[in-house]
Amino acid sequence: MTAEDAGAESDVQSINSDAPPAFNSDDEPPEDHEGDENTCSRDGAVKKVIRKVGKGLERPGQNDIVTLRFCTLQLDGPAIVDVPDEITVEMGDNKLPLAVEFAVKNMRVGEVAEIRAPAAYSKITSPLCGRQLRTQPGVLPKAGKVKRKLRFLPAAPKGLAEQAKVDLLKFRKAQEAAKEAAQEAAQEAAEAGDGSTPSKPPMFRARVELLGFQCVLALTEDRSVTKRILQTGTSQRRPRRGDVVTFSYCLLEDGGAKRTSPRKCELTLGEDELPYPRLEHIICSMKDALLG
Repeated sequence: MTAEDAGAESDVQSINSDAPPAFNSDDEPPEDHEGDENTCSRDGAVKKVIRKVGKGLERPGQNDIVTLRFCTLQLDGPAIVDVPDEITVEMGDNKLPLAVEFAVKNMRVGEVAEIRAPAAYSKITSPLCGRQLRTQPGVLPKAGKVKRKLRFLPAAPKGLAEQAKVDLLKFRKAQEAAKEAAQEAAQEAAEAGDGSTPSKPPMFRARVELLGFQCVLALTEDRSVTKRILQTGTSQRRPRRGDVVTFSYCLLEDGGAKRTSPRKCELTLGEDELPYPRLEHIICSMKDALLG
């Protein structure tokens, strides 16, 4: 190529490099759309269909405090007229139907979703997640062939998962028996105008709206020390052992009301004795002006 060729304008039309609408690169999460169906359980049995897209990227996790509305629907029920009451519960505390908690762990604030799952998953209990999924640190229990994208989703307790399979097997056997009976009496049914069909499989259907949640952080692997952020800190620096820290604390009732007045302390981490043995985990995880 000569200097003149390099400086001359090209006759070839340039290619438009603008990203198409709704484009996401590999390092960005996919966008949600109304009507999308997502799998919410490790066994693939719990599905949710988005009816209203939520906002933000955060999703509730284990021990988070969630506020939501949900109601149980018939498989072929009419449209919802009554708005269910708001409830506030802690995730993983056995206070929601299993299928609902599966779905909430995969929802964003403001999202409305319709859930379908085996009827056995309507029991009020919590899915297995985190350490409960592992036979030893970092190792998942053997559960047959599981798709890679589903491996780290929460799983149903073994008893419920087996019950769902038994119910489905019973339904299929009953369906086959009804089909054989219908074939034998096809002529009679046609004359009588009997258009009956086998009953639908035992399923659970619900509508859930996630109104908001508060993040609860586990500071130890056994979850014996947790922290709920009430006010974010102003600095990025966290104290370390050997630092002199000033903090205040008070004891709370189960309902969150203060049981004692705030007490102010100033001490050196790792050298001075703390008011409570495991308080160091919390202080070392906090930023300046952070209330936990």
